[in-house]
Amino acid sequence: MFTAIIRNKENTLVLELPHSIYDIYEKLQSIGIMMQPPKQIPLADNDDEDIKEELQQNILYDQYDSMDEVISAVRQMTQDAGPVKAVFLCPLIGNIDEGDGDMFTVGDSYLADSTDEIADALKKYTANDENDMATYYNEDDGVSEKLTSAVWSVELHGDKLFGRIDCSLKKALTAEEMEALRDWLTGQCSDGLGEGFEQ
Repeated sequence: MFTAIIRNKENTLVLELPHSIYDIYEKLQSIGIMMQPPKQIPLADNDDEDIKEELQQNILYDQYDSMDEVISAVRQMTQDAGPVKAVFLCPLIGNIDEGDGDMFTVGDSYLADSTDEIADALKKYTANDENDMATYYNEDDGVSEKLTSAVWSVELHGDKLFGRIDCSLKKALTAEEMEALRDWLTGQCSDGLGEGFEQ
């Protein structure tokens, strides 16, 4: 059994592992960590068994000199076997309705004052699986086979607010696929985030 200590801003979660993926999902949400629903998280039990077997063999044949090396090896094996994450940041602008139908455009510094409200609204909007932008990726390329989730949020850097897109992938993208994903995300950002959210 392992004890995991997970911190998110001022919140801390102490979790005994192993645990059900659904329990972990709920506990992470309790400290403000939002992720894709468990049914969309690819689990590779055979990879876990492969890691366990390789680790046992390495320990049996004295391949590690310290616990730090064991931890480092487990981390590397898990990253090699598990899904890949990619995070993109983009400039953020907003259109503000003055109430009479007239709109004016504001930049990231102005929006920084409303970070919590924007983050909460995005969190509610993206909680619905239908609003995961990965479902709208319709290019016939390697990205569509690897992209499992693309969720919008915001991230504050100094006094500027940025749009943030967290992508989950079944495996790493090639350089060409990464460029295709970046171009698609740029297009999505240029068009504005989902009509449903805008309304």
